[in-house]
Amino acid sequence: MREIIDEVLNGNYGSETGSLDFSRATLECFVTKGEKYTDSFVIRAEGASAVSGRILSTDYRMECLTPDFSGAEAEIFYAFHGEGMEIGEKVKGAFRVISNLGEYSLPYVVTCKAISPQSSVGTVQSLSDFVNLARERWQEAVSFFYSDSFVKILAENDPELIPTYRGLSVYQGQEQNVEEFLIGIGKKQPMEYKAETAQIRAEITETEGNYQLLEREVTVIRSGWGRTALNVDCDGPFLSAEKEVLLEDDFLGNTAKYRFFVDPMHLKQGLNRGRLIFYNSFTSFEVEVTIQMGVAHVLNVASLQWKETIVSVMRQYELFRTRRIGLQSWLEKTETLVDKLVAMDDKDPMPILFKAQLLITKDHQNEAKWLLSQAADLMEVRTKWSDELWSYYLYLTTLISREEEQITQVTDEVEGIYKKNPDSWRIAWLLLYLSMEYSSVPSEKLRFLEKQFERGCRSFVIYLEALQLYLSNPALLRKIGPFES
Repeated sequence: MREIIDEVLNGNYGSETGSLDFSRATLECFVTKGEKYTDSFVIRAEGASAVSGRILSTDYRMECLTPDFSGAEAEIFYAFHGEGMEIGEKVKGAFRVISNLGEYSLPYVVTCKAISPQSSVGTVQSLSDFVNLARERWQEAVSFFYSDSFVKILAENDPELIPTYRGLSVYQGQEQNVEEFLIGIGKKQPMEYKAETAQIRAEITETEGNYQLLEREVTVIRSGWGRTALNVDCDGPFLSAEKEVLLEDDFLGNTAKYRFFVDPMHLKQGLNRGRLIFYNSFTSFEVEVTIQMGVAHVLNVASLQWKETIVSVMRQYELFRTRRIGLQSWLEKTETLVDKLVAMDDKDPMPILFKAQLLITKDHQNEAKWLLSQAADLMEVRTKWSDELWSYYLYLTTLISREEEQITQVTDEVEGIYKKNPDSWRIAWLLLYLSMEYSSVPSEKLRFLEKQFERGCRSFVIYLEALQLYLSNPALLRKIGPFES
């Protein structure tokens, strides 16, 4: 090889004719500060069969890893050492190729760049990259918005947006600021929301829930991407709701079921009008709620305080079944509420039955028997009390006496009561625990729950039962219909 170089330097290129062709006319490289960059290019001989040569670099930081080559084609590997370079610095030079087909020069330009921040969807180097991140991973984009990396991206690519950014990034972590920034610079549209129906009507001619508020729901549909936050106000003395704001977690896909309550204690005879008002900084819409109170409507509970206490009892049960409170906490809090109900009306069998169930749970069987006997005396004239209460009493007796014959008798009687009251989800709920058909066959139990949904039941109780079935056996979830969604 040394001889070839000496001959070329003396102007003697040998007898070979032809030329060298390079896969790239110029090598453009981008190196991260302090790191080593490697790549390659290809040399091809045009019109010659025996080619040999050597490659030198004009800059000491550009190292040729394949300094000698021969043959009709050769791949040349090189490495650039970025140690000591500063961001934005450029190094220009060339590879000098000395061969028996002549001398050639292949220029290169190396630019030192900053380390590009990474996200779960890729590198973020520009505002467009940030918009893509926000569309796919909103919460991650919110965190990135308040980072130094985002400030650098704006400074390098869109410096005119810095004043807008400064005004919206004073308070760290606020999603609303990110939403307003992207909308303000024209990179997204506000989220759009609408109700599936603009009006909800109901007619009440008798108490639908003797001891509960009446539960209803409205479906809210969203479209777009970004921050999800929709405030809700209840306009009307008979309307109330659990939530005042719909957030991301309330939506399954692009649909949310907003649950609200109608309080019969605040209804007057005739038409009762109210509104659910949904709004945020960019949109607003209303759902009109109209309740017709019939003359046959009779309240079995004279006190709003009584109804609120019953709702609290059900709430504690929901927390317990969803494992947000433990058994002991549920027993203590529910017992306090039940004692309050008994103090309000010690002639009503419902709180007495509640208290009996708590005692059974604590294994105080004798005290529970005494309370069940007291409740039975109060329900001696059965027509005064609902079939639901009597079914509840029968169910509790099976928790004390576990004899198979008695359980069978109670099950038969409750099934007969359910046939007379097919729309009573409370009696149906008791059957889930009494009937072997449902308690031992999960798929049958699930179909029975769905049947209650089809009959119009929207109580959280049937959803809890279904959820427990799906958690214990996910294979039961074979479709996504109205009940499952």
